[in-house]
Amino acid sequence: MRQGLFVPVVDELSEPALVARLAAEAEAAGWDGVFVWDHVAYRAPVRAVADPW
Repeated sequence: MRQGLFVPVVDELSEPALVARLAAEAEAAGWDGVFVWDHVAYRAPVRAVADPW
């Protein structure tokens, strides 16, 4: 079975460089993939959203 992480790109994870580092660390730890949510509109208390594309 393969295993992956599915993360929202909101608030702290709205910084693309941070998500890239997280993906690299996940790969080094043996995870098979890192996927991001494709939503672009959120309601409070979300303060920041990254473009998933």
